[in-house]
This record gives sequence, C-alpha cells and structure tokens, in this order.
Amino acid sequence: VFLWILGCVAGLAEQFGSPFPRIVTPKKSVTLKFQGDAQGFVAANQCQISAADSGLVVTSTGEDPYIVKPMDLSGEQYDVTVRLRTTISGGVAVYWICQQSPAWGEDKARHSSLNSDGQWHSYSFRINTPGGLRGLRIDPGSAPGVYEIESVELTELEVCPLTLESVETTHDQVRFRLRNNSNAALRVQIGQESLVVPPM
Repeated sequence: VFLWILGCVAGLAEQFGSPFPRIVTPKKSVTLKFQGDAQGFVAANQCQISAADSGLVVTSTGEDPYIVKPMDLSGEQYDVTVRLRTTISGGVAVYWICQQSPAWGEDKARHSSLNSDGQWHSYSFRINTPGGLRGLRIDPGSAPGVYEIESVELTELEVCPLTLESVETTHDQVRFRLRNNSNAALRVQIGQESLVVPPM
C-alpha cells in the first residue's frame, strides 16, 4: 500500500514539486452542545451569557466580547468547529492555551469573518496544542450585539510523524527522502522491504 502511495505521490511530484504535507487523521471528537447549558464557559470580557434552548446566547456590550472555558485534553492538534448565528457583521475567533504555551496571545489565535445573515454557520479552525489543550476562548463577534452559539466541536487530529520531503523518479526507480519528526526511530514497511528512519 505504501509503495502504491509513493507511485501516486511521484506523479504529483512531477507536476507540483515538493515538499508534501504530512498526513493528518481525525481520531476522536468532543461536542459541547449549549441547549440550556453553558458547558463551563464563562463571560470573560464585554459580554453576558445565558443558556437557552437554541444555544448559548452571548450579548456583547463592546468590540471585544469573549467567553472562556478551562480544558484538559491531551491531544496535540485539534480542529475546532464553532456553530454560530448572528445578524451582526464582523469577525469570529478562537484563542487557546496549552501545556507548553500557557499564556494567551495572538500566537495562539485563529480568525474568520462572520456571515451575518441570521442563519446557522460553522466556522472551523485548526489549532496546535503541544502538551495538551488547557483552555479555550471564543470571540463570537467584534461588535455590540447578540450572538448565538449552538455547539463547539473539538476533533483531535493525529499527525503522521513522517514527512515525505522529496521524490525523484526514473524509468525504473523511485527515490524518496523521509523525515522522522518524532523523538524515536520508526520502522517503515515498503513491500517486502523495511527500513528504520532515525529521528531528526
């Protein structure tokens, strides 16, 4: 299977060059639904919150409203999807802290523009959390007004520790360069052959 993948990648290499992105696989998801429950989130700045049947209602009183929840998840990368509706234009963002970087800041933030048509929309953000996720902050908007959050889904991602950095092909050979991004040597099986890729 791996050899077949390399054959496909070799064709892509001729068209697009390298390097190639590491393979990311979803592992498990945690979904926080807000029907009548704030799920541990608190109003931290320029807003009030209330849990309604439709979701978490965030009433902003300024241009920087946000809510915060302590987290204790062990994964090192997540997709965070916020399902939200509003009639206020502006932007939505997520911030986070992790075990290896416990201070809030723009270095751990993702932003997106809002759809203000009053319908439910999902906003997805990929975040890196070395050592585990320890806190999540949601900025539902950037202006005074009402924002409703139906749910927040956190999907843990497993990132392949190997990076395929380059592929060279001839009429009868495929030569490739692998980088092992983990802290331990990894064994790779290619057809009947196996090789050990040391950490770099």
